[in-house]
Amino acid sequence: MYRKTQLDLNKLEDQIQYSTILEKYQYHDTFNCKVPLKMKKHYHKDDEVRYFLSGNAKFIVENEVIECKPGTLLEIGKNVVHSFEFDGKSDLKVQRFFENEEEYKEYYIQD
Repeated sequence: MYRKTQLDLNKLEDQIQYSTILEKYQYHDTFNCKVPLKMKKHYHKDDEVRYFLSGNAKFIVENEVIECKPGTLLEIGKNVVHSFEFDGKSDLKVQRFFENEEEYKEYYIQD
């Protein structure tokens, strides 16, 4: 299960939607990347939410490619296998949130 939402935080209704979604999650960190990156398939034992502040990247969730750009809010359910690709052509900055900070760990899948 995943859900992608495109938000414009200059709009009040999108600010409200952003706040409402994140009420159940704890801020984990802001992920910054400036070099190409390809993360292996993995899952978490907790829901994961990512909000893209800058840059473009691809999430592959259950073999579906999801294009993410600034303003994308991506919700990935617990135990959902996903991977991540970033081409390094721009600076990537993404806020990450989890429902339970203790379940943040990645569990990698063998290809």
